[in-house]
Amino acid sequence: MFGTHRTIYNKLVEVSKDDCYELPKTALDQKYRSISQKHSLTDYLPEYHLEVPEEIMNETYRDFTKAIKSSRALYYSLKEHDKKTTFPSLKFKSRKDNTTSIGIGPRTLSSPATGLFRMFPTYFGFKKTEGMKVLEAIPEMNFSIRLQMTRESEFYICIPRVKAFTQTQSGRVCAIDPGVRDFITVYDPGGLTLGVTDGKDKIFQRCLSIDRLQSKLSREHRKRYRYRLKKLIYRMYQRIKCMVKDMHQKCSKWLSVNYDEVLLPKFATYEMTQKQNRISSKISRAMLTWSHYKFKVMLADKMERTGGRMIECTEPFTSKTCSKCGRINYNITRQKTFTCPHCNHVLDRDVNAARNIYMMNEHLLAWTLRVQQSGIPTSRC
Repeated sequence: MFGTHRTIYNKLVEVSKDDCYELPKTALDQKYRSISQKHSLTDYLPEYHLEVPEEIMNETYRDFTKAIKSSRALYYSLKEHDKKTTFPSLKFKSRKDNTTSIGIGPRTLSSPATGLFRMFPTYFGFKKTEGMKVLEAIPEMNFSIRLQMTRESEFYICIPRVKAFTQTQSGRVCAIDPGVRDFITVYDPGGLTLGVTDGKDKIFQRCLSIDRLQSKLSREHRKRYRYRLKKLIYRMYQRIKCMVKDMHQKCSKWLSVNYDEVLLPKFATYEMTQKQNRISSKISRAMLTWSHYKFKVMLADKMERTGGRMIECTEPFTSKTCSKCGRINYNITRQKTFTCPHCNHVLDRDVNAARNIYMMNEHLLAWTLRVQQSGIPTSRC
């Protein structure tokens, strides 16, 4: 089924590469829709592909038109904001893609009272009392879903649903110092400081394991063993990605629930990891693995959902500036603790930087007055 979907999609991309962005939707349907219909599949596919439900073929054409529409919209959006881009072109699907998915319409779905989930019962050979057991409650199927398959042949049913987000009422603000040794350090002017400090060791050990496997793969010549090593390396990379994504989700959710405004400086990972900056490969790898930009996008989205906002700011010399006297210590290098040579102020380096970020960008916050339980009006920050 996934092979049929991929082949039809690639055939549509191949034959329409010259004019798919020029034709309007009606002309595009008249010219290319027949390629995804059963009567024309035998021209470029074996006959056993005809056993695949026709709904899959129709969804493949819908995916093709949606890809054209979304890529065109992204191109014009980037041009409108004067960002560097090139005119889009559709890419072919591959068996080695990390994930692929197929749209399934509501008329082919059923969820009987037994709690079993069924789709295409004739194609999959389900009897009336058979189906897939689902642990969670399934909503009423009045909309399309997607069946997703990963590169490791794991299958997921993606069901959209409407979720209500609780609006934050905390009124608190904080500043975040992104880094390499510690992913983030949070400074709350109310007296709270916290950070993610143990993630680097766990992820770095897996990166070292991948390096050892890569070295072993370069010396291996037996085909079957090379295949197994490549599969193991891929699984370890996926494990690291899942760990980083899980950390992003948990940190962004906690911040969006507990804070109304968050100061997050720009962390230009790409510029910092260029060769002319002379950063070691170990630090560059750690910076790229943390995926700070993905975290920034996720945090901004979750803050908007809960009624707060993320403020992107700057952080010049925040790690070298004393948060007590304001003087700069140019001699600090890799020390974990910041010691001011002028006022002898001693503080954790990342906490000192986060505090400086807050004081430097405090004017960006929306200042309002609030009344504490004692009845004394105070500023929110």
